[in-house]
Amino acid sequence: MNIENLTATENISGSWAAFINFTFNTVTVNTIAEESRNDDTRLRIIQLYVQPIVGISGMVANILMFGMLIKSGLKKPSNIIIFGLTLADCFLLISPINVVELTARFLHAKETANYFGWECSENLARFLFILNRVLTTLHYWGGFAGTSLPVKITVERLIAFFFPIKFASIVTSKRAFQVVVSVWLFWGPWGLFFCFLKRLSIYSST
Repeated sequence: MNIENLTATENISGSWAAFINFTFNTVTVNTIAEESRNDDTRLRIIQLYVQPIVGISGMVANILMFGMLIKSGLKKPSNIIIFGLTLADCFLLISPINVVELTARFLHAKETANYFGWECSENLARFLFILNRVLTTLHYWGGFAGTSLPVKITVERLIAFFFPIKFASIVTSKRAFQVVVSVWLFWGPWGLFFCFLKRLSIYSST
């Protein structure tokens, strides 16, 4: 961050000019540091408290949705698509409650935030890294699939509107299941791609 020097030496010379220049610079640095600490505090509150609460609440709601869909029966094409969409939402909500990522960011010093070797053995560091990559992959996979499945619901509703007589023969449970599975299979490699974007770095203080 660039900090402009504030000087008042045009009409003042000698030791007083140096004192005033030092004072202005100190005030400027302290103000920027204070603003940075305030921003970091707000970020910690949002990502350590607000987002996990939202993520856990969403998970509970999705679990209840699973129970309702299973109880009403998965033989309906619309229920099958909604089931796939609910699963995608569960995967998407992994990010706010990814304990490994939150621990790496906020429960250790900033210089070790990008490492997985804080105060633990190398084997545990590798386990945490792999777990984080798996959770991140599931997050992206659910996010990608979740963008496509609502389109399938829209198409199903359009077929029901324009072809009400032939709807039952066009939109069957088997076809709905095949569509949902194909969407998940299509976005699988894209989600897996993000698994390899980060390499394991083990922090060492020596």
